Amino acid sequence: AIVVAGAGGNLWIGENDGEGRRLDLGHDITDIDIVSETTVVVLDPVGRVLVVDESGGGRLLAEDPRLALARGLTVAPDGTVVVAATQDGALFEVTDSGTVLALPLTAPLGQPVDTLVLADGALAVTDAEPSSLRIFNGAEKGWSTALPPAPTPTGPHLARHGRRIFVTHPELGHVSEYAPNG
Repeated sequence: AIVVAGAGGNLWIGENDGEGRRLDLGHDITDIDIVSETTVVVLDPVGRVLVVDESGGGRLLAEDPRLALARGLTVAPDGTVVVAATQDGALFEVTDSGTVLALPLTAPLGQPVDTLVLADGALAVTDAEPSSLRIFNGAEKGWSTALPPAPTPTGPHLARHGRRIFVTHPELGHVSEYAPNG
């Protein structure tokens, strides 16, 4: 699936051949993650997590003020959503029933920008303060590496392809690649 999010809540879900559907969510989109070829999970700036499919159907998974102004989310293979709550300096888990729980971590986060569940279940997090990529195995911090400081609070985001981790630096105009073990 190809998913494109535009200004004002416009979302397009389609295929390589150009077939697809444009959806208007009616509000801005902060981040998205692809669940399947036809379904995405959307985070908005007021703290709502929505599950949207290509038919235009969707459901509100959770709405929580702790997720307001969060910048990143990821969906684990079991369907659990993890949100990087930038202002709270925390990660939150959103269960399929909509319960929002703070993830206990042994190492504090400054301003988490994005998060990504890796193939082995570890959690990658980009943190704007200090500018770093951190890997957590459960609650325990595995490894971390410094990243170039972002000139704006947007910060670095994460993507994956197979076992590779990609950190995007939109303000700096480049992408860095990392192995899951550092």
